[in-house]
Amino acid sequence: PYCFLKGDLVVSWTPRETNTLIALALVGWCLVLLAFWNSGGFVGQLIEWDIQPIHQKQHQVDINRATLRDFELLPGIGPVTARRIVESRSDHGVFKSVEDLDRVHGIGRKTIENLREFLTINR
Repeated sequence: PYCFLKGDLVVSWTPRETNTLIALALVGWCLVLLAFWNSGGFVGQLIEWDIQPIHQKQHQVDINRATLRDFELLPGIGPVTARRIVESRSDHGVFKSVEDLDRVHGIGRKTIENLREFLTINR
């Protein structure tokens, strides 16, 4: 029998109890290894979690009424471009369509396409 101290008591285990403990430990390690292998193991793959995406409220900007700050909140639009949009609207009148933004220096077709979902227009 194996003995170890537990407080003031000496606890002894029989070989059968020891074998049972070893078997349980091996089963536990096998389950851990199975979970590790199932999640990609040493391949370096990322684990995909089934997490629902966070739905963010889409920020829409009316290009004929927006302020500098409104434009700056748009992706890819900084303070300089925002100022140019507002100045173009003041100097040349309202935008008749979203495509009219191409008259603003620094905004091209690609930028307009990237911003289209965030823009609205009221005359």
